[in-house]
Amino acid sequence: MENASLVGGYFQERLRSLQEETGKISEVRGLGLMLAVELEEAVAGRLVLECLERGYVLNNIGDRVLRFLPPLCISTKEVDGLLEVLGELLSA
Repeated sequence: MENASLVGGYFQERLRSLQEETGKISEVRGLGLMLAVELEEAVAGRLVLECLERGYVLNNIGDRVLRFLPPLCISTKEVDGLLEVLGELLSA
């Protein structure tokens, strides 16, 4: 559970950085490793499919919300990999 708290905080900070960098995320929310971002545009479904093609599993709630529910043992390195891909997709 300690990892969930530590990595969850790191994950949320990185999502907020991505929010500032891309301008395509309107809100970051969550607790521990249960996180979500609300997008400025209705592209959540497309992003989920493109992330899946690159080996990352996440899901969408409607057209504008991405939900992240990673395993409790996720590492910061794995978070970085996902957010690198997500950043590329949001910037495209």
